[in-house]
Amino acid sequence: MLTLDRTDGPTGEDQRLVFSLLHPNRHLYRFETRATGSPLGFEKKYQVGATKEGVPFADVPKGPECIVSGGTGTMKLTYKGKDYYFCCSGCRDEFKADPEKYIKEAEAKAKDKK
Repeated sequence: MLTLDRTDGPTGEDQRLVFSLLHPNRHLYRFETRATGSPLGFEKKYQVGATKEGVPFADVPKGPECIVSGGTGTMKLTYKGKDYYFCCSGCRDEFKADPEKYIKEAEAKAKDKK
């Protein structure tokens, strides 16, 4: 976060510009003011969110995908020399019960994406 403060010459109003980096591709800035000598905090006048040109606002890098649910894979299991990821122990156990079923579904899904 970067905060820039200044006092306006003619009015004596305290002004603040605050820049916040929300994510590598997103930032936010806001303009705030406070009356001269006021003990109260700054009042937000406007706020703007922006992204890098050509980058979707909600584009967040994702990790491996759970082969069962499609969620974010946080657990890894190696089956027949290949790594598969799972979001929870329930999905892992479901995969263990019938791995070929989920491998076949994942292959069909990958083929459809192409």
